[in-house]
Parts: sequence; structure tokens; C-alpha cells
Amino acid sequence: MSTLFTPGPWSVHAVHHGSGAPYSPIVATTLIAKVYSTAYGDEAQSQANARLMAAAPLLLEACRTFVEWLRREENGSGIDRDNSGGEENWREWFDCNMQICALAQTRAMVAIAKAIGDIDGDELEYVLAADAYAVVEAAKRLIAVRDASTRPAEIAEAWNELKACVRDFDAKTGADK
Repeated sequence: MSTLFTPGPWSVHAVHHGSGAPYSPIVATTLIAKVYSTAYGDEAQSQANARLMAAAPLLLEACRTFVEWLRREENGSGIDRDNSGGEENWREWFDCNMQICALAQTRAMVAIAKAIGDIDGDELEYVLAADAYAVVEAAKRLIAVRDASTRPAEIAEAWNELKACVRDFDAKTGADK
């Protein structure tokens, strides 16, 4: 499927004051749009509207990732867990699906942050992706330890590591508020 729109990232530039009403330009490789406010000269509104529009490529990517995760969930793994190697194959499918889910959540949080102007979404994406990966890896370690160990201390240590990763991730994304 080809895309007819200009690929991201899109960014918002400072309000342009020229002849006519001031506007906030949205730019990619070229000017995408001139965003005006509903009230003449309301630069804050013009910038807010432009940020929301500039987040469109990120919002689209987040939605596409969520749709892929939902498709995989609805279709299931199709793996017979009772056959030889079935459980291991299912765990791989499950872990991959959890990574897709974490990526979808990360992309959604980045797009929202960019749209509301909390942070530059393009820069935040790299930070959150690394943190989401750390959460997934900690969860995989907990599952592996739980399956391979009967020692409560080892399981508790893996659980605490996962909780710490989630806390760090929540703090960076504002989910802890």
C-alpha cells in the first residue's frame, strides 16, 4: 500500500508573522500546512492546533501497531502447546505479541506527548522504546525464572526488577500521575 501523504516526522515551526493573519507552519521536507487560530492572532491556539496535526504520522503509526497486535490476538498463535516444542513456540509467539503491544503503547504515548506539546515526540520515541524494551525483557526474565526455579528469593528478585522497570517507564511517560 502506497502512502499519498508526506511521511513524517512533521514539526511545528514558530508562528509566522507576515502579511495577513499569523499562522503556525507545519513542516516535513516541505511546508505541509499553515495553521490559523479561530480567533485572529491567537498564537497559542494556532500552535496547539499545529502540534495536534503534526502528531498525525505518529498517531497513525501507533494505530497501525495496535491493529497488528489486535489482529494477532484475535487470530491466536495457532500453536498446539501439547506437541513437542509447542510450549516453547507458544512462548516465543506470546513474547513477540507482548513486544508489539509494548511498542503500540509506546508509540501512542509518544504521539500524545507530541500532540499536547509536553515533549518533542520524535526525541521521546527513542527513550520510551528503550524503556519499553527493558520492561519486556524484565517480564521475560520473570517468566523464565518462574518456570525454571522453585526458589522464592529468585522469583521475588525478578519480580522486583520488573516492578522497578515499570515504575521508571511510568515516571517517564506520566502514567504514574
